[in-house]
Amino acid sequence: MHQLCSALVDQTISEGDLAALNAQLGSSAAAREVYLRYVSLNRMLEASVGRHQSMHEELVGRHLDLLSHQHECECDSELVESRRSDETLRESGSRRWRTLVAIAASVLLLTPLGVSLVSQNQSEPSTVRRKDVEVTGGARVPMARLSYVSPAAQWLDSAHEYERDRNVVAGSTLSLASGEVELTYGTGTKLLLIGPAEFDVSEVGGTLHRGGLVASVTEDGHGFTIDTPNGKVVDLGTEFGVAVDDFGVSEVSVFQGKVEAFPSSAGSGGKKFELTKGHGLQWNQDDLVPFDADLRRFTSSVLRRQIDTGAQDGQISLVDRFRDLEIDRRHWQSRGNVVPSPAGLCFQDAADVQPPLLITKDEFDPALGAVVVVCDFRFDGQADEESPQALSILTRCSDEPSTAPEPWHQTLASYVRCSFASSNSEHEGALQAGVKLEADRELSSTSWSGFNSTTSDAVYRAVMRDDGVSVSFTVALRDDPSTSKFVSCKSLFRGQRNYVVLESSGPGRLIVEQIEVAQERPTATLASYQDFASLLADEFDQSAVDQQLLDLWTPTNAELVLHDDFSGGALDRRKWKTLGEVEIVEGAVRLGKPNDEGRIDTWKARPYLLARESIDPRDGELTVVGRMRFASNFLAGYGASFAVMTRASERRGSGPGWENSILQRGVRANFWPAAWDVEHSLEIHEKPESNTITLLATQGLNVDPAVQDYLFRVVDDGHVVSLTVVDPRNPEQQMMISSATSATIDVGDVGFESCWGSPVFLDDVAIYQAVAQ
Repeated sequence: MHQLCSALVDQTISEGDLAALNAQLGSSAAAREVYLRYVSLNRMLEASVGRHQSMHEELVGRHLDLLSHQHECECDSELVESRRSDETLRESGSRRWRTLVAIAASVLLLTPLGVSLVSQNQSEPSTVRRKDVEVTGGARVPMARLSYVSPAAQWLDSAHEYERDRNVVAGSTLSLASGEVELTYGTGTKLLLIGPAEFDVSEVGGTLHRGGLVASVTEDGHGFTIDTPNGKVVDLGTEFGVAVDDFGVSEVSVFQGKVEAFPSSAGSGGKKFELTKGHGLQWNQDDLVPFDADLRRFTSSVLRRQIDTGAQDGQISLVDRFRDLEIDRRHWQSRGNVVPSPAGLCFQDAADVQPPLLITKDEFDPALGAVVVVCDFRFDGQADEESPQALSILTRCSDEPSTAPEPWHQTLASYVRCSFASSNSEHEGALQAGVKLEADRELSSTSWSGFNSTTSDAVYRAVMRDDGVSVSFTVALRDDPSTSKFVSCKSLFRGQRNYVVLESSGPGRLIVEQIEVAQERPTATLASYQDFASLLADEFDQSAVDQQLLDLWTPTNAELVLHDDFSGGALDRRKWKTLGEVEIVEGAVRLGKPNDEGRIDTWKARPYLLARESIDPRDGELTVVGRMRFASNFLAGYGASFAVMTRASERRGSGPGWENSILQRGVRANFWPAAWDVEHSLEIHEKPESNTITLLATQGLNVDPAVQDYLFRVVDDGHVVSLTVVDPRNPEQQMMISSATSATIDVGDVGFESCWGSPVFLDDVAIYQAVAQ
């Protein structure tokens, strides 16, 4: 059988041997399995050196019709297939077969191949899913390898996550929520997928449904093709980028060499467009827009993860608190009813009149650096039952009027728009992000339900960030950032003009207390795929990013009271005292020990690491920061938790419930990931007596079950305690809770706590105390 397969693949098989091969394939299931396995292996090896596989595809297709009428798939279990494969290999007498197996052995270990045949009673190919390889009507072999997975990569579907060096077969879908992954094809071609993105892998490229990618195509990869929902791009030996946004816009940029673009828009007339270095083309269903290629447009998701350290990293271009009697016409123009008042700038909407607008005099092009708009505002007067009040921030905005039909005829011609609508009895508060591409078009938008209740007394802070590709919008209570909602979108629209606009709609008044418009400095010039790869390598030093955030949390006018990175191999007893099972493990403090059952018991006495010296926040505000990592079972059952206690005693409490498992007295800031569905992910308690405990505040969070590492900060000034928790891979989304506490709790210890059965690993702890004025 092996000799016949070898002769067939080498095209030296005689007519008689071909007839003998067909006879064996028609009568023997084992022969069919050997044949398909042989052809699949050979195809994979050919692909690894960049040769086309048309001959093998023709051979497989020629025989599948015969095989489908002879035998039903017998590959129900991976174990059965593995045993049969081993027996087949031991029976091999062909030198070529032995050579193929020797070369492919390492690939086989990483990527088991499955085979599925069609029975006589089936009209469609059967499908067998084995591990993460889907096999339909024949064997599928790896087309590419994941040569890089960024630490910031998060997959949309936890059931289809891929690790570095994983082989990927044609037909696989890579769905990234964030981060980057690099595919290396058998030809040596490299493709960097930039999340959020969805990409279907094919033998000679793939289909980009959403997101961005940058490709560096080798000579052997000539013809590499990227399909999009509204056209395709064919490589002619080059480096190029392709992006697809959320609103039906696609674009290609050429950084080296040449590509052919085939847009399916009405404006293309079915033509082919040849693009060379430095040129790009953007299109949607109606229009084509040529532009200058810019690799920085594809790096925005990477650069966003650099932590915002405030004004020194950006250029604050415009700040206004609207305390004057007139609008400063050097910086603003207005339309509609926009009037200064002692409380701030007042927007008053009126029926059948253009909504009130505040428009910058200068333009802020996000292609030259991300534009960030921060606005503090409140709704003055409840909305009626028919329509809510709303604040909108517009970027990439034209100053010409719209010609679209109602209700968009009163707005501006084109823009990217983020809005926050208040709630009433008929509507929930909601955040929206959208784009209006042309003067005669309505808004296309995505939305995400937000606040369930808004009030006229609350002051909100809205932050919009637009880098020319990715748009994010966050609204929070200004004085309680833990109450926040977030929406984002990807928009490739290149505005004809680039004004920043504030817009109000709905009955009642909108009061804007202040606005800041900042434009970040442009990033370094990037010219090639290698430049991008180098940027990634520099950016993803996660420990450096963690430290940068911890440094940002260092309070001004404060002294460092205690710091420990626990690198000495043993706990420094001059700094620390302990309760329960606390020890140094691999450069971190482990609070508690695991148990064989992985069971978590919150009633049992909890382990504590306690500062040796008492620290009283009445002598100066305390700030406690550090890193923590949960054990792998932290979501099991009731769930694990991590807490920082200030103003605490060093003895455990008493009482009828779980309050006897923690310290007698103190204020407790607790992070409990498993309690997101009952709105208790963040908690603040106070314990004035040994046998009582009072819950002061809670906050529910959608915690990613794949994340075990966090940074934390607790601030206690003797009256108010706040807890902030951050996933360092997503530093923009900080989780925070705060509450006033009883000033009668005057014990002075600082302690770190976990619960029984699920250890917490603690590292880089620092305690600061403000210096008395």
